[in-house]
Amino acid sequence: MKKISILVVAATALLATACGTNREKALAEITRGEDSLKMDGLMYVSDSMAGNRMIARYEAFANDFPEDTLAPKFLHAAADISLNIGDASRSIALLDRIINDYPQYNDLGSCYFDKGRALEEAERYDDARQTYEEFIALFPDHVMANDTRSMLPFLGMSADSALAQILAKQAATNAE
Repeated sequence: MKKISILVVAATALLATACGTNREKALAEITRGEDSLKMDGLMYVSDSMAGNRMIARYEAFANDFPEDTLAPKFLHAAADISLNIGDASRSIALLDRIINDYPQYNDLGSCYFDKGRALEEAERYDDARQTYEEFIALFPDHVMANDTRSMLPFLGMSADSALAQILAKQAATNAE
């Protein structure tokens, strides 16, 4: 019985060490990937192939270590890269994953806002409006909440149409 207990303790210690090592390897790989994409201290994704490699690293970490506090942060970074390389659908899916799986994530408000942007990019304006309204309701004091309230009436409009509406409203106000 004593030998079994010692084996269990030894196996548990070995497993814990292996998990820590795997986490450290994953973090090192992420750091190397981020460093290779940095320009002037900011991460810059110049092509979709490099972006997809980084997204895969972030997602692998979140899949392998879902309870790690870095998991939602990495998924958020992956969603940002996805949107920047033109993959709005993937960005939406990643942001939904954070919203659903990590409700205590400290930057959840930005996830809602970013999801609205991704939905706009995908030209899903009704869904974008709903997401922005949810964002405003849940995070009324977020740094982007006022700007979001201001832009909602122009959602889905071309820049020219939005400008024409603003100018018409301003002219009507001046005429009063």
